[in-house]
Amino acid sequence: MTSKRKLFKGLQEYFSQSEKELEILYYLKSGLLVVLGVSASATVKLLIDGSHLYAIISGILSIVLFFCFFQIERQFRRRNRSFPLTILDNLSAEDDLKKVQSDFRRKVTIDKYIDNSIKALNINTCNIYYGERDHHLCDQGLKEGLMSVINDLIYRINHVLDSASSNYTVGVYFEGIAQKTPTYYVGSEVQYSNNFFIFRDDIELSNKLPRDIHQSNQLTGITHSLQSQLSRAYNHNKFNSKCIDIKEIGHTSIVSPIQAICEADLPSGLLFIVVDDQIEIKKDLENILQIFGRIMSNWMDKYNNCVYDQFQKMKHDTLGITDLISQVECEKIQCCPVPPEAIEHISHSEN
Repeated sequence: MTSKRKLFKGLQEYFSQSEKELEILYYLKSGLLVVLGVSASATVKLLIDGSHLYAIISGILSIVLFFCFFQIERQFRRRNRSFPLTILDNLSAEDDLKKVQSDFRRKVTIDKYIDNSIKALNINTCNIYYGERDHHLCDQGLKEGLMSVINDLIYRINHVLDSASSNYTVGVYFEGIAQKTPTYYVGSEVQYSNNFFIFRDDIELSNKLPRDIHQSNQLTGITHSLQSQLSRAYNHNKFNSKCIDIKEIGHTSIVSPIQAICEADLPSGLLFIVVDDQIEIKKDLENILQIFGRIMSNWMDKYNNCVYDQFQKMKHDTLGITDLISQVECEKIQCCPVPPEAIEHISHSEN
């Protein structure tokens, strides 16, 4: 493909040459127009004076001058129509090529992020033991564990969104989180709660989030706007984005449902991202965020199972039952289920 330098040089030469030619044509046209006017006036005057022969000669001269004027005007128009459109076509094609190359690099980068997340999920969840062995998954902090499986999404979100902005808020909302308890007492059961986790907060929105996404009573400003968007995404189980004003500056807010490990009408949580700019939403963003959501959903499911199994062990130890829980092999509990959206990516990575 022709280099951009050569294309611009061609445009420069065209305009430089055109300027000279058009200037010459302009003066010729102006001069002919004056002579034509004089000739036409002389023809009329000769006819009035009765000099028919001279009038005929003057008339023929006027016709010739008019024909010359017409040819110059025609050349003028032809020159304007001869603009080198191929140069513009090449410039457009070069821009299209750059966009395709940029989109391809972004796809390769995001595939790498997904691959890293799946590997982190495997490391976190495949080493699960029962009985006297430690439950490594739920011994770590819940927030830290979730961050470990979407680290690239959190700190390299600009590549995922294809945004030049440097300020983001990235977090999740989960429902049905198993609560760890240090001791067991007779009659107690595992308790579950809902909670927000903010992984990155350049925009400082942590204190603006609603306490309950399902209640909008007495909420105002940015809190009400966020609650409304989160609630809509949860209730309709659907990705959405919108522009919101924070301190009179346009921001983009994106919410993606986190699908439950077993398909359900309602999601198990929400992934939300706020950017301090109004950005274009990429067509593949919904699917990409859904993949990361599936990975977190798998991790959270294993975390809840881990907390539940610890609770059951304490219960049976307290009640004097020691042989009810035995070690379960990884394959039996279907360790590390792969998000269905990432199957194609995994096959590509293995090749």
